Amino acid sequence: MAHYLIIGQGIAGTVLAYTLLQRGHQVQIIDNDQPQTASKVAAGLFNPVTGYRMVKTWLADQLFPFLQAFYPALEAYLEAKFFYPLPMYRPFESVAQQNEVLAEISDEKFAAYVEKTFFPNEYGKKIKDPFGGVLLKKSGYVNLPVMLSAARKKWQADNILHNATFSEAQVELDKEKVHYQGMAVDYLVLCRGWQETQSSWFALPFRPVKGEILQVRFTDETYGHIINRSCWILPQPDQSYRIGATYYPQDVSLEPSLKGRQELTAKLHSLTGAKWEIMGHLAGVRPATFDRRPFIGLHPVYRRVCIFNGLGSKGVSLAPYFAAVLADFLEGKTQFLPKEVDIARCGRI
Repeated sequence: MAHYLIIGQGIAGTVLAYTLLQRGHQVQIIDNDQPQTASKVAAGLFNPVTGYRMVKTWLADQLFPFLQAFYPALEAYLEAKFFYPLPMYRPFESVAQQNEVLAEISDEKFAAYVEKTFFPNEYGKKIKDPFGGVLLKKSGYVNLPVMLSAARKKWQADNILHNATFSEAQVELDKEKVHYQGMAVDYLVLCRGWQETQSSWFALPFRPVKGEILQVRFTDETYGHIINRSCWILPQPDQSYRIGATYYPQDVSLEPSLKGRQELTAKLHSLTGAKWEIMGHLAGVRPATFDRRPFIGLHPVYRRVCIFNGLGSKGVSLAPYFAAVLADFLEGKTQFLPKEVDIARCGRI
């Protein structure tokens, strides 16, 4: 079996490492445990129906059955709880949206994803829904801090994960192996998030996006569903809630901002009449791409160097399926990567 060295233990690196280990490969991971990575800050939402018109997300029929099986298996492997399927209530923003969405979701292709529709002001729980809304199935979230911490603890104990800073300058390449600090591996896989923009190997058109999230506690209401309109309300196991998220393109600052706090509180006021108190404020930078599709593939010259990155705000949904796609490709089970994610689509790298 092949031997892989994975750089980065965010969503991409963790999911890929587990996928390869389950297939019997040898895996080593290097990660320096930075506290404000996008994976550690992200809410971990997965949602098959998105946008103003509520259309099925790209590859929903492939991604969502895959992740529904993947994360419970990963929970069992790590002996940790972090996968939370939860329905999502989407209040309509206007009569026009109500009419468009109700016409759209009447199509049979949405049958697997729509639980029910609500009349105006029917949902209750102090949610402002004067136009009604729709309750979606097969949504939820992955508690990424718990998942990443559990994986880190296990893999450090198994001598798989090494807390260190990776140095590209110390890599030596030949046709058969990648050599790094005494290790000789078949493939080096880069999973470093938006920081891949600083790579000497790949010059890919990343579009980093800063996102901010509030942690709140409601003082007079509880929610058993995810609520999503303009911002989302995400229930947590400790009875707190995450509120998010902002979208600031090309901002790579890691500090929470007054602008972000004000934007999120204004959106939360427009969504609910409940009272709350702010417990925390987090920020991270998503590794988004120019076309909102992942960056996956081998370097065109250094064929032992690989990238698995650019998962953006839908990393929880995309990572399991495309980790398997990449593993199949590297194992020779498939000759080509899907053109929508293959880095070859970017032209010269």
